[in-house]
Amino acid sequence: MLHDYLREAAEKCSNKTAIKSGGKTVTYRELYKHSISFAAYLNGVGVQRGDRVLVAFGNSLETVIAFWGTLLANAVVSVINSEQPVNKITYVMQDSGAKVICTNKAEIAVNSNQKLLDVDQFYSVLDLVGHVIPRRIAIDVDLASIIYTSGSTGDAKGVMMTHRNMLAASQSINSYLKNSSEDVIFCVLPLSFDYGLYQMIMAVSVGATLILEKNFLLPTLALKKIFQEKVTALPCVPSMVSLFKEHQNFKSYDLSSVRYVTNTGAALSYKHIAYLQELFPQALIYSMYGVTECKRCTYLPPEEITTKPSSVGRAIPNTEIFVVDENGKTLAPGQVGQLVVRGATVMQGYWNKPELTAEKLKPGLLPSEKLLYTGDYGYLDQDNYFYFCGRMDEVIKCRGVKVSPKEIEEVVLRLDEVMDATLIGVESSNGNVELVLFVSISKETQITELFLYEHCRCNLEKEKVPSKIFIMDSLPKNSNGKIDKIALRDRVYLCKK
Repeated sequence: MLHDYLREAAEKCSNKTAIKSGGKTVTYRELYKHSISFAAYLNGVGVQRGDRVLVAFGNSLETVIAFWGTLLANAVVSVINSEQPVNKITYVMQDSGAKVICTNKAEIAVNSNQKLLDVDQFYSVLDLVGHVIPRRIAIDVDLASIIYTSGSTGDAKGVMMTHRNMLAASQSINSYLKNSSEDVIFCVLPLSFDYGLYQMIMAVSVGATLILEKNFLLPTLALKKIFQEKVTALPCVPSMVSLFKEHQNFKSYDLSSVRYVTNTGAALSYKHIAYLQELFPQALIYSMYGVTECKRCTYLPPEEITTKPSSVGRAIPNTEIFVVDENGKTLAPGQVGQLVVRGATVMQGYWNKPELTAEKLKPGLLPSEKLLYTGDYGYLDQDNYFYFCGRMDEVIKCRGVKVSPKEIEEVVLRLDEVMDATLIGVESSNGNVELVLFVSISKETQITELFLYEHCRCNLEKEKVPSKIFIMDSLPKNSNGKIDKIALRDRVYLCKK
């Protein structure tokens, strides 16, 4: 079971620091004790096997305790973004049918069958209950977590993951990252984001120390913390890399403790890879790719970062990938199609959404097996390394051709002055789709939209040249650290009014 990770860590390294977060530090023995207390509370208020518990405490020690305590209570945990509007939290609360909701948002209205806990009440119940370990009832094919996606194109979808799914994913990733109890993992990624959540899970699985930060608003402080805590593992997304690079005082810190850097959420550009090599010259760089529906799909071995820099790698251990056309036929190397994933990490489906589940999960090679159709376009090379071209819902049909935003973004990111870039499609008044490019540039440069337009015109086919280009100090990010394309699209529509 997934929560055996915590029990084993508490036995093997009981006095070792497990979590440092918000000025609080707990050992593995203390974390296990608190988690057992929360499990006892849940069972005491009627939470039974398979019931859902919603946790919206942000990146905090309380979230970690609630996560493991829920599993120990044989229940299902959903960690969601605590900063999102009340209506979105309410939607997830109602969709999941959660019996207990942990949040500091006083506006949340619960019914008579639900319990609402804020942080103060959370610690009060830990002090009141005992430390008797609940009887194990759940088995590894039971749900462990429902991970809600960001819902950028509609209501959030709950991805159902069993204990077996999450054990398979964490074991596979640990096998190539070679995590151990000696590691210190620095996490500013939200625990509501599967990339952030698995940093915590993998740390506990090997008895490592997790440095958990609430956000990444101040890169200088993050660099200082990496130096002070002798961080060995740094998970990041491309927007973090750009912010690190902008703060030239990174050279004043000794960052040699960093053993590896990982990336997912969006593919690393050539520029981001060069930045990371400059920032952490001794670190291994793992470019990775994944979707919430199966956690991780591929990783690029660090020794391939210079020979296959545009690839997001090969299938993770114990996983199989292939690319298919619109009819489900497997494509040859070099042919672009939809990525399909096979293996123990594939989700059970979307909670309460059978139609959407049927679109994503289709019959596999064995009876009752389901394959995940990711909805992402790309191709495999002769060595079975995957090259990501874009999401199906992001590919833009413009001027009679299909445009992959990644292709245009990569062309612009070749410029030294450009820090970040993203392309969106916006419907014009005549019903056609316009390509709109947003870029952020380094503070010491003063390039113009005209310069960028000419660069695109000289390096792209005529049909792929953006109609409009906006230069910004920085591009807006969502809670997962990805560029917020919805906010940018709203900006375009506002400019038209």
